[in-house]
Amino acid sequence: MLLKSIVAMEILIKIVLILHIIAGNVALISGAIGMISKKGNAVHKRFGKIFFYAMMIITVTALFLSIAKSSEFLLYVGIFVFYQIYSGFKAIKNKSLRHNWLDGIIILAAFINGIAMVASGAIVLMVFGGITFLLMFTEWQVFSAYRKGKEPPRLSWLAKHIGMMTGSYIGAFTAFLVVNIQFQPGWVIWLAPTFVFVPLMQYWTWKFTKKPLKREASS
Repeated sequence: MLLKSIVAMEILIKIVLILHIIAGNVALISGAIGMISKKGNAVHKRFGKIFFYAMMIITVTALFLSIAKSSEFLLYVGIFVFYQIYSGFKAIKNKSLRHNWLDGIIILAAFINGIAMVASGAIVLMVFGGITFLLMFTEWQVFSAYRKGKEPPRLSWLAKHIGMMTGSYIGAFTAFLVVNIQFQPGWVIWLAPTFVFVPLMQYWTWKFTKKPLKREASS
């Protein structure tokens, strides 16, 4: 009976791993198309949804594999990416950015995960933990604004959508590089996508949120 259970678990792990890999490839392709397509048009929305669901599959399977293989590293990264893809997609559906109870649970889990990543002492996880704290700061700004009876800055939802979706794509692209490219030191591969895509994210945020406000103010 024990042997059968072990074999069944190994088969299940292989199936989940295959699903994880397929979803990863779908996310890489759909995410790239979504980023290069005109923001807000039908192509962007269609492939954005495909990217979201592919990333959800990636994170759920990653969490399962982290438990099955006792991998704390995979667990930390899985929670980190899940928080971003959930928040990025939610920003489109809830442009007020008001938090409900589910948002609160996910944000709390992401915050605890950030502390754990920083405490791990691993360079990559410490960087991801630092990014988590920056994201927590923006969450607090929105929460604090509503507590004071104020509205968050205009187009905050779009800035959050761009930042979180790009962040989750960085996670998928990083995983692809780590699996397929052997390079030393290893942390370079882990952090290279962050250094490449973050400036692009900042540019897109400025172009679609800050630039329109400047144009309106000068008119």
